Amino acid sequence: MPFAKTSSHIISCIFRSVWLFFSGILFLLACFGAFVTLTQGKDLMVLSSERPGNFLFFLVALICLVLVCWYGARLVAAARQEITPGYLPVFLFTHVPRLIGFSFFTLFIIAFLQTALFSPLRTVFYSGIFILSFPYYWLLSKFIESKFKQIVFNWIFFGAILLITLVSVLVSFKLKNNEWLIIADLLLIQWGFLVFVITRRKWLNDAAAKSANQLQVPGLIKTLSQKAGISPAEELFHLVFVVLALFVLIVYTWSTFSVPFAVYITPFPFVLLAFTVFAGVGAFITHRSIRWGFNIHLLVFILVFIIGFWTERHKVNLVHSDTANFKQRAPLKQYFKTWMEERKTAIDTSSSYPVYFVLADGGASRSGYWVASVLSRLQDETGGRFGKHLFCLSGASGGSVGNASFYLLLKKRGNENINPADSSYLKDARAYLKSDFLTYTASRMLGHDFFVQLWPFSTAGDRAAALTEALEQAPEGNGIFLKDSINMNTRLSALMTDQRNIRAAMPVLCINTTRMQDGRPSVISTINIKANEREFNNRLDVLDLLQDTTLDMKLSSAVVLGASFPYLSPAGRIDGKVKNVNDSLSVNYFVDGGYVDNSGAGVVHEMIIQLRKMMNENGWDDASKARLAKLNIQVIHITNGPSGDMLVHKVNPFINDLAAPLTTLVGSFGIQTTVNDSRLKNYMRDFTGNDINYWDINLYRPNEPLKYSMNWVISKRSLDSMDNRLYQHRDLNILATKMKTILR
Repeated sequence: MPFAKTSSHIISCIFRSVWLFFSGILFLLACFGAFVTLTQGKDLMVLSSERPGNFLFFLVALICLVLVCWYGARLVAAARQEITPGYLPVFLFTHVPRLIGFSFFTLFIIAFLQTALFSPLRTVFYSGIFILSFPYYWLLSKFIESKFKQIVFNWIFFGAILLITLVSVLVSFKLKNNEWLIIADLLLIQWGFLVFVITRRKWLNDAAAKSANQLQVPGLIKTLSQKAGISPAEELFHLVFVVLALFVLIVYTWSTFSVPFAVYITPFPFVLLAFTVFAGVGAFITHRSIRWGFNIHLLVFILVFIIGFWTERHKVNLVHSDTANFKQRAPLKQYFKTWMEERKTAIDTSSSYPVYFVLADGGASRSGYWVASVLSRLQDETGGRFGKHLFCLSGASGGSVGNASFYLLLKKRGNENINPADSSYLKDARAYLKSDFLTYTASRMLGHDFFVQLWPFSTAGDRAAALTEALEQAPEGNGIFLKDSINMNTRLSALMTDQRNIRAAMPVLCINTTRMQDGRPSVISTINIKANEREFNNRLDVLDLLQDTTLDMKLSSAVVLGASFPYLSPAGRIDGKVKNVNDSLSVNYFVDGGYVDNSGAGVVHEMIIQLRKMMNENGWDDASKARLAKLNIQVIHITNGPSGDMLVHKVNPFINDLAAPLTTLVGSFGIQTTVNDSRLKNYMRDFTGNDINYWDINLYRPNEPLKYSMNWVISKRSLDSMDNRLYQHRDLNILATKMKTILR
């Protein structure tokens, strides 16, 4: 029985430790999930290492996170030890906070070793580092305790500080071929952290033996420290901690209000600063819960839930315009007739006239960059002729961002002949889409949207609004061409095809989204989808909801609405009138188009069916019939996901019993797009008799192990790889060569 009793005591202590120090442990797990597990997190680390000096931002943010998690855990431990002395052994009260801080360094050593900066190793190697870190911590602690009774400001101290500083600066400004210095730097700072926290205990013991009056701290800090239960011996350190906390809060708050500053910080350091703030708040609430004797966390959750009944935080930012009237958009048939009429000379002089429909899969900046690069290359290499043959751009999420960027370039520059060697479209598209759209968005997500939950009034300026601002204010630098060409601030009323004065020089733009409440496929389009609702299989025409003719929507808001994939972008709300019901609102929330159709294949399929039906109708004159016979419909499907069959694995019976419906819904997210794509491809095969009219331009090669991060910012290493792939893609090279020959 002694063994059973001992085992029970150990297990009890482990669970109590996890519960007591949950705030610090939670953010250890958060860092593990974000930067060790996710490809996006690893790419952010590579991005941070590519910018001179940015590694120093990471180090500062990491040190702040470590100190806050450790010190917060120390305060929580002191409060619990005072109120319930036997809650945990003194050993755990002392070492668990230290181990939490120590483990952050170990975690980021493992995370950096898994990035593209280092050669890949087997998973067991990383697991071995993690396991060995525990005995390493113990042995290093014992060594420091025996050798460093207290910090002495001698040559060893200053030499260690100088060494750490030199290595950090060298890594920050001359990383190339010095990647292993990252690991050395983290090990040195980890060692310095342990020296600090261990020798600090000796200093506190000495300070406690002195009179409290000898500790010169401001009266306000002394008062607050006493109310917080801080011992007199710790008041000086508490002052330093408050200064550190203020510094973190200033940088953190500034990032949520300034796009340029957020972009300057970059996402990797900012996420660590946000975790620092959250960890500090979590430790404070835990400390107060212990002192006051009830769970404040539960009270906060209840308040947030109740406040949500009468607040709204995610309305789409609609703007007012005197010229907006989306009821006047031309339906498909009118647009098609005008499109034909404007190109009749070119069609008459051709034996076959290609008509291109573009599908663009979602995938954040990865998709946007690839889509805009492919379209821009085709436009540049055909001397501007590709745009004349382009009938529709359809996509979702990042694919819509790429489509919209190319659309704006096309609108500004038109289809006049350009120098194929100039690559003007490609240069501008790349310069825009390599921008950092993530940091400012994440700052609003991990700032405003987190703390505003306790504000009992409706608010604006959520993370979706932040993403629209980031799209409008990018790229870095002066961005002169942005205001002139890729201006996402453009209103859709200026882009729509007005039936009162139809001009078909520009292709149809379809931004696919999904109504959250019922999963209804929806589309934001420059033509009137509502006019042919039945033919478009009852897709919801989002712009038709804007019954007030003074309401308009910016292009940035439209593409973000089609890219609202939680948790980075929430569902956006648009109110519309309920048909035949007076003074009633239809409250619509829209999310990512990829929930139903990640490529936009559905609306294109329905559009092609309608066009072919129109082409076979009576009423065309002989000249028009001759032109219709020359139209050669082709689909260019630009994808950016790994190809090949999915390898499915055994499902745990517990997961099967508990979460089978949820798992199925998650799996259906991707398969619905596959089915839509296959349906369109089969339809094209049926009426053309071959597969050559359907071009699949995938960023990935079949069964390729390389992974491109799907995020709203991408490292230069990944961008360079995508740039190389643009000219190494076999099918794209064939398509570009063919276009240069046949397009007129």
